[in-house]
Amino acid sequence: MINHVIRSNYPKKIRGLSIYLWLILVVVYLFGFLSYVLLDTKLFFSNPQLFCFTILSSIITLASLFISPRLLKTRNPSSYFIASYLISMFCLIISLRLSSLSNAYFSETFWFVAFSLNVIRFFSVCLNDIWQVNDDHEDFLVSNNVIEWQLLVIRLAIGLDLIPHFCEKLFAGESFRFALTQNFEQLGLGHNALLFVILSGFIELFGAFSISCGFLTRLGSICLFIYIIVAAFLGHHFALGFMWVNRGGGWEFPVLWSILILSFSLFGACGFSLDFILNKHLKLPSWVRWLL
Repeated sequence: MINHVIRSNYPKKIRGLSIYLWLILVVVYLFGFLSYVLLDTKLFFSNPQLFCFTILSSIITLASLFISPRLLKTRNPSSYFIASYLISMFCLIISLRLSSLSNAYFSETFWFVAFSLNVIRFFSVCLNDIWQVNDDHEDFLVSNNVIEWQLLVIRLAIGLDLIPHFCEKLFAGESFRFALTQNFEQLGLGHNALLFVILSGFIELFGAFSISCGFLTRLGSICLFIYIIVAAFLGHHFALGFMWVNRGGGWEFPVLWSILILSFSLFGACGFSLDFILNKHLKLPSWVRWLL
């Protein structure tokens, strides 16, 4: 089974990748998980919610490297690599953020090394596609179109950037949530502040997964666009001028991010996405395809 999964994650047509990198990632993920379990057990008593969610995200991060054909029900090796990479990268950033909030320096170091290796994996695939001049598209993982890869980098940056925000709202425990609730109360939300903290956390979670992994991309981008505009109004950013460096923050960055996010509702995700896999291997209704 291991050999089959490895071949799935590193199909022969992706010449820029090495099987040894996949094996190193498995070892680094495992050490990151074990270092947290063995060295930071005391956190279970001080913040059990943060400890448990960190363990859960670490397990999913490791398990996602072993996504197999039986789960995807497809013989296309590119699909295994895309799904495995996107899900493991998403959960990896969650583990990295939660380890940072836990002050778990050893596991945080391992997760950062794993992140660096994943960046190398990504650009190996990217450059392998771009540098090919072969007109046979069967040799491409996604495309040799530079613009498509550039948009993919932007999509991943936007989606992964949202992860620290929902981690503190949903997974970091009561102390972090209490501080955020106080901040929301100052925005005039009153007794409903805690509800809005949790609701915004789930919106950010869905939006981050949708954009970074390319899952229901159009739906996720519309939800995130509305969320950011509403948050900018509640935060009074539109009354503070344009420049973000103004005291309290102007509306420069919220509008910039919202426009970038909304663009994915028009064009959807590229081939390096879960939407592409679903659309390619499943017979979906037309209204579902519109959400992808």
